[in-house]
Amino acid sequence: MKKLIIFCVLGLGIGCKEQEIKSMFDEMAKQKQDVQNELGQFSVNEKSLQVIQPFFENSFVLITDLLNQTDPKQTLTSVMKAIGPDQFCEKTVLAKQDWEKIDSQCRSQASYLCSEEVKGLPSLYKRLFSEAPNEIKMKLNKNSVCKDWNS
Repeated sequence: MKKLIIFCVLGLGIGCKEQEIKSMFDEMAKQKQDVQNELGQFSVNEKSLQVIQPFFENSFVLITDLLNQTDPKQTLTSVMKAIGPDQFCEKTVLAKQDWEKIDSQCRSQASYLCSEEVKGLPSLYKRLFSEAPNEIKMKLNKNSVCKDWNS
């Protein structure tokens, strides 16, 4: 999955096929659903962490690759053309309250018990939304999942 993400994000600048982009985001949607399914019984244990980690790792790779493009605004615009702002939010952005539930379980007095990708998700989303062109930001803010992170 990581190789596909890197290939497609880097390929956006040279015309990555729209179907490949949609396929990548469909996979992210499955991983996001796995996280949401795990929320009801989530606790910091090996089983739960194995379920949620792929989504967080791939979100980190996808967003970091988008932001590291020569022209991240243009790349983000291309992604939005391919899948649409609502689909982007629904498939790749975890609801803030869901992240907060996971984060609260990951915190302990001594250390953070989950991965850096889990801990760093809010700052990653903030960077992504700050890089988005105003037209894209307006569209993202119409979706409640994205709006919660962009306010």
